[in-house]
Amino acid sequence: MGNISGFLERYKHITIPNESVRVAAQKVIRDVLKTDVAIEDIAFQNSTLFIQKSPALRTEIAINQQKILAKLKESLNEGAPLRVV
Repeated sequence: MGNISGFLERYKHITIPNESVRVAAQKVIRDVLKTDVAIEDIAFQNSTLFIQKSPALRTEIAINQQKILAKLKESLNEGAPLRVV
């Protein structure tokens, strides 16, 4: 009988589902900016979070990008986005 770490090693590459990242981003943006962003306006691809909203809101997100990314890393750990566009 092999050890459990050997068994779990094959699942190490599995990433956080896209929907989980989008929901976490929605919560963090709500906490940091005090504004709601619909889940449909958030996309996650290749470690990048895309926000489809007005230019004014996207500018506000860009200004607070480091704070948003830090909170996402805190809640998601390994699967957190590396940048917000």
